[in-house]
Amino acid sequence: MTTNNQMGTCALCGKENIQLMQSHLIPKAVYKRIKTFKNSRFREMDDIQKIYQDGEKKPMLCHDCEEFFSKYERDFCNTFLDKYTADKLIPSTITQNINFYLLTVSWRILYDDLYVYDSFKERSERTAFERLEYKIRRYLNSTHSPQQQELIDQQLITNYANGEPQSFGEAIAFIENIQKLQLPEDISEIKNYIFSLCELGYTAPQIELLSHCVTGYSFSTTTKQHYCVITSYLGWIFLTVYQPKRYIQISLDTTPYDKSITDIVKEETNYIIQNIVQKSITVQKQLDETGLREKIKKRYSSQ
Repeated sequence: MTTNNQMGTCALCGKENIQLMQSHLIPKAVYKRIKTFKNSRFREMDDIQKIYQDGEKKPMLCHDCEEFFSKYERDFCNTFLDKYTADKLIPSTITQNINFYLLTVSWRILYDDLYVYDSFKERSERTAFERLEYKIRRYLNSTHSPQQQELIDQQLITNYANGEPQSFGEAIAFIENIQKLQLPEDISEIKNYIFSLCELGYTAPQIELLSHCVTGYSFSTTTKQHYCVITSYLGWIFLTVYQPKRYIQISLDTTPYDKSITDIVKEETNYIIQNIVQKSITVQKQLDETGLREKIKKRYSSQ
């Protein structure tokens, strides 16, 4: 993990040759609320030697974009996490700021999956996720820095214009792309959902297990009808779902297409729990073999 700021291109606003901050994929404020002790640290289940003081960070955003996200993170923690986590009661209305915050986190996770880990090798699946990343990024950036987004759009228009259409179909696509770039980003196909583990019917031990773990990744349903980004922490499950309108159902078996969003999130949450339980066996063994268990006990014995 890189610890020093470096020069590069901001993943959100696209500014080049600018200092990139060490950006949290999931906000530092979330990890702060999970800590049992002030100096608690976090470890990866896949590599317990990897230590994070306040969560995983990547050189991703410029200072301005980092500050822009921070404003929504503070609002989310103050108006949602601190207010509703104790009782695990979901508010009757989800504010625009909370929805915006959830999009900022889902975008960071998806960007990391696509362009850092190079996930999704299957072409149509990757194309759908790239489209989702683009739509969220353009929406966020248009809110944060409309002038910068106009520059990006103008460059795309120039790139389109410099490419000679090879057919009538390409000419039509060129016109459609120009028209889209002149309109605000349509995110009507993207929706955020919030679930509490209690509401989903999980047991107290399962809730306790997940409450102290931080998880975030992208996945698609087996039918490729829904493209999702899931995050889990402090007893909450957050799901951003992209359901393209131009979805074509091929299978004649309609049974799997009847899954609700709740069914999808429960299936994925069950997978997360199963994965944690399986990996914890190896982790517990490694703690003893490496002597880490005693070191950790000693670290917190006086607190």
